[in-house]
Amino acid sequence: MYLSSVYTIGCNFFIAFVLIAMDSAMVIKVKYEDTLRRFSASVEENSRLDLNMVGLRAKISSIFNFTAYANFILRYVDEDGDLVNLVDDDDLRDVMRQQLKFLRIDVHMINNSGGKSDADGSSGSATPLNMI
Repeated sequence: MYLSSVYTIGCNFFIAFVLIAMDSAMVIKVKYEDTLRRFSASVEENSRLDLNMVGLRAKISSIFNFTAYANFILRYVDEDGDLVNLVDDDDLRDVMRQQLKFLRIDVHMINNSGGKSDADGSSGSATPLNMI
């Protein structure tokens, strides 16, 4: 983006053009079950996210505390209102070409083996010890 400023020095006009590198970001809203989380990802000069699918999936796993074995699909609503699977980096590039106001992703767990893990590492199904 170019900003111009006009300065007056005596009777002469001085025009200065200043190039400002503005960091841009895309808001990403992610919903899993009843929880909605939001974060921002930087957008590079070439209008690409500074995040690939591996990074996006890792971020989502982290914010929802999924186990390392979580098996989930990501879906978003495109510019036409269609529900689209978000699978690879080409899909992310397509999202950016659509110039959406924000990206809203729905997470769908494929199986229960990779859902949320407990913060203390317990599974919640401990076997009680028999007292002697």
